[in-house]
Amino acid sequence: MTTANNTESIIFNRVIYALLLRELKTRFGEYRLGILWVFMGPLIQLSLFIVLLGYVYKRVMPNVDYMVFAASGISTWSMFKSVVTRGIASINANRALFAFRQVKPLDAFISRVFLEFLIYSAVYLVIVTTLAHLGHQFVFFKPLEFIICYICAFFIGSGVSLIIMSISITYKDVNKVIGVILWGGYFISGVIFPIKIIPAEYRVWLVWNPMLHIMELTRETLFPGFISSVGNFYYLGISTIIIVFLGLSTYFLTRKKIFL
Repeated sequence: MTTANNTESIIFNRVIYALLLRELKTRFGEYRLGILWVFMGPLIQLSLFIVLLGYVYKRVMPNVDYMVFAASGISTWSMFKSVVTRGIASINANRALFAFRQVKPLDAFISRVFLEFLIYSAVYLVIVTTLAHLGHQFVFFKPLEFIICYICAFFIGSGVSLIIMSISITYKDVNKVIGVILWGGYFISGVIFPIKIIPAEYRVWLVWNPMLHIMELTRETLFPGFISSVGNFYYLGISTIIIVFLGLSTYFLTRKKIFL
């Protein structure tokens, strides 16, 4: 039994490694500017919002560096969004490989979203280093809490991606509205502004969004004087577990349709 389990584990590790290499080549091999755009996307967004909103939020949040505030939100959201969108496309991108018995659809999904996590973690590190060299204080006063928030964003993105991917196997038109939904989520998740500027009567509905909790709690790890009115680690943990459970459940309920 132990030998069999070890063999399966070895096969799984080798499959994931091979798929990661394939994904990396597909992601950047054909497009020389692909890796540059991965870094430029968040930086362009950051520059745009600094120009449009930097002065306003400097007055609203005088003790908070808006450049660091926006960078933390945009970097986390970029990773989340990429995990969702590229995870959804993992089955169609690797369908030919499922002819091999060792390669499972879930393997293709895991390798793809994990690669996005690694890529955007590197992007985050570059942005942090760049801002630090420009004189902005990008210090994680609560590093463990920051890591928890970032990892939760990854697992929530993976869970959401699995749910949508599984549904799209039957209802292919679902993919057409993902972009619109994600753009809406961008503006209700506190990516570029604090939730406190939203009127209280609307705020009560937005707090159901776990990504909003991630953004607010991340800002608490960066700014000692920033106290979130809604961020809750308990709610974030429960939400993450539920979303991942729903994602895996929908996948296992629909996986047979992948091969039809």
